[in-house]
Amino acid sequence: MSANPGPQNNGLDLTSTTDLGAGSVFTNPIFVGRFKTSTLRNIELTAPYMHDGRFATLEEVVEHYNSGR
Repeated sequence: MSANPGPQNNGLDLTSTTDLGAGSVFTNPIFVGRFKTSTLRNIELTAPYMHDGRFATLEEVVEHYNSGR
């Protein structure tokens, strides 16, 4: 759990997406690329994954974070 309850950066590359996340609502540039983080309860049942549904499996999500891409 984060000490900051607000939107968090989810590791997506800001240059490859047009989705500003919370930056589309809040004018402070620190919110660009940040998204609401949700619970992990029943995560295996909630595909697709990421805020935009870009990953179909949890394995793809893990590879994304593991590879740094």
